[in-house]
Amino acid sequence: MLKLNTLFFCCALFAHGMVAAQTATPAENLEQQIQALLDMGDKLVIETRYEAATQTLNNAYNLLGTANNSALARNVLNSLANLYYSTGELALAERYYRELLSYDESSGDTLALSVTLYNLGHVAASQQRFSEADDLFNQALRLNTELNDVSGRAYTLKALGVNAHATGDLVQAKSLLLKSAEAFLSVGDEVQHAAALRNLADVELESGLPQTAVNYYLEALPVLAQSGFNAALLRCYRGLSLAFEQLSQFDKALIAQRAYSDLMQTGLQQQNLDTTLRIREELDIRRYVDANATLERNRQQQQQALAESRSLVRLQFLVLMLAAALVLLVYTMFRRSEQAAIHMQKLATTDELTRLHNRRAIMEKGKNEWQRAVRYRTPLSCLVFDLDHFKSINDTYGHGKGDEVLRAMGHQLIATLRQSDCVGRIGGEEFLLFAPETDASQAEILAEKIRKGIANYRIPGMESRKITISIGIATLLDETSLEQLIQHADEALYQVKNNGRNRSIIYRKQLPGFTPGPALQAIMQRA
Repeated sequence: MLKLNTLFFCCALFAHGMVAAQTATPAENLEQQIQALLDMGDKLVIETRYEAATQTLNNAYNLLGTANNSALARNVLNSLANLYYSTGELALAERYYRELLSYDESSGDTLALSVTLYNLGHVAASQQRFSEADDLFNQALRLNTELNDVSGRAYTLKALGVNAHATGDLVQAKSLLLKSAEAFLSVGDEVQHAAALRNLADVELESGLPQTAVNYYLEALPVLAQSGFNAALLRCYRGLSLAFEQLSQFDKALIAQRAYSDLMQTGLQQQNLDTTLRIREELDIRRYVDANATLERNRQQQQQALAESRSLVRLQFLVLMLAAALVLLVYTMFRRSEQAAIHMQKLATTDELTRLHNRRAIMEKGKNEWQRAVRYRTPLSCLVFDLDHFKSINDTYGHGKGDEVLRAMGHQLIATLRQSDCVGRIGGEEFLLFAPETDASQAEILAEKIRKGIANYRIPGMESRKITISIGIATLLDETSLEQLIQHADEALYQVKNNGRNRSIIYRKQLPGFTPGPALQAIMQRA
């Protein structure tokens, strides 16, 4: 929902940029009071204090009846709608979006009206009111056409196509997604063009045309792969595997299934291995050269001292001094060797970007905690989480900012988690956490603490972009292996992704026909 997020941030910046007049009439004093409440409400939202933010913004809304400032009213309505949508209260979000819609209609701002209709369409689709969502998307589409907003038209066509796919109208979905792909291509948006082709391939696969689906998947794959790890790429590989399986091309299906792990994990592990071996060799060579040079110098000094010594006292003194120097040297070399070993161990078990455990280290920690929990019958919870819409961050701000977001997330996790918790990055924007001595309710509290902490973090240069994560939780009940516990947490994460993101869900029941998600694939392929 890139268009929805863009509207959220633009309206927030507009609200904070309003300037009060220096000489205030009673009406202006009221507007300043409303503006102050609006600013405070937005601040509370950033701090994830949603209950206080709701009260503050509702106070501002109640004062709008005595004010006559449509721009200020629109900002308050937009903040309320954003708040309720982000907290999952879709009915209230819809109420304020519809009130906002009346302002857009009366103001004659066609662009704002098209965006509000588009956002309302997503609210309706989130509530599975697909027919109503279609009507809202079609209204937005007509306005996009009138405005010659090709990009907006492309996004709306894609939303209509996804909506048609969700309702089982595969013919309509195919037509709309084709138009969306053509529109994205006309504005040079190769990534969204590839994403639309991937959706189109899903429709073709469900329509019983696996070969056509394969063609679309293969056309989208090179562009999606340029962005590194992303959910669309994973779904592309998964779709390819299913399509090849339907075509009885099982060897290609297996290749597609393992492609993500081969492309991402093999390169990363090889790079880490080469770096580790190179550093180890350099340290070993340097240590031995320095040691030999030092020993040679000491030997020459000792021989010279013994040759020049003319008294027993002086000889004894020199011997004692040389012995002390040798002890100090041995101790220094021992300390250096010990520090080097610690450093090498840290390099081998730490993710270079986030400073968290890498995949191999977190799995080792997980095995230890699993064995301890099973042996002593203590609680153990597993959390799988990843950054929402991370691809759009890379697309909008560049991969440098994407790396900065991952580093900030690692810093926030280190500052937030307990000493007993074990967390690591297992690939891309995905993370795995084991919480020993933690039952389901405590794991849910911990997940919310992590989620709110990340949402409250702001990256320099991205102050208008709210960073959110989705979390799947599984607590040890009757699982028979660590991999099964991770799989259950991964299933819960997929439920979050299918229900709006930016929240946490505890695993309840395995979904029929579930395909392991990215976290489990990343682990099982290299286990």
